[in-house]
Amino acid sequence: MPIRIAFANQKGGVGKSTICTQVAFQLAIKEKKKVLVVDMDAQGNTTTVLLKGQELTGTRTVQLFDENLDKVEATETEYGIDLIGSPKNDREGYDAESLPISAALVPRSNLERIWDQYDYVLIDCPPSLGRKLLSALNATKYVLCPVKLSGFAVDGLEGLFMTIFDVKEQINHELEVLGILINEYDQSAAHNKALAGVKEAMDDMVFDNYLRHRPPLDSATMEGEPIWRVRNGKRAAEEMQAVVKEMIKRIKKIESGN
Repeated sequence: MPIRIAFANQKGGVGKSTICTQVAFQLAIKEKKKVLVVDMDAQGNTTTVLLKGQELTGTRTVQLFDENLDKVEATETEYGIDLIGSPKNDREGYDAESLPISAALVPRSNLERIWDQYDYVLIDCPPSLGRKLLSALNATKYVLCPVKLSGFAVDGLEGLFMTIFDVKEQINHELEVLGILINEYDQSAAHNKALAGVKEAMDDMVFDNYLRHRPPLDSATMEGEPIWRVRNGKRAAEEMQAVVKEMIKRIKKIESGN
């Protein structure tokens, strides 16, 4: 069974899609792992980054909600990462939020048909509570929570953790919080104050490595490229590599029972 990681936060604009795609690049290219990315966000940002103008030929994410889906087929992208994606601002994807609550269980069953082909399955979650977030949390084992520091960062995390706890109790008993990843940290007084608040509330959950505010990361996202391949991307690439190494270390620790 592959390692399954969902990138989730019920607050938008925290960098879920950017981090998901860069982690995918790191695992597929640097670590030589077979990676499947599932874009559960109807905005389709992760899909747009990975496709780089290529056509989405395989199964679309909204089709995973079909109990009678004939086959599940991923689209292979330029860097060998497989994708089950969402067209940009997919209306059908937004409509999935009106499905019966039981429909949130269906995507996992469909993904199980192909996920043994992969070392990692990475799921980019929508920025709101609904059927697609529930389906992602049901299909994953680990949840990584990207956060941008603000005075309300702790409040947002508490809401997300309540959702994760409910899903773990009711439908996915293997679900684990992998950790909180601080994104776009700028070492300002405001960020340091917010970080202190997050650590006070959830210290053991916070990754030791942070992603700082670096323009090359934005450039990499817009170009659909690994961060180490864009101009002046070396420092950002080093930070992303450190995050991925810590992520793998945390997974190994959980799976060893320590």
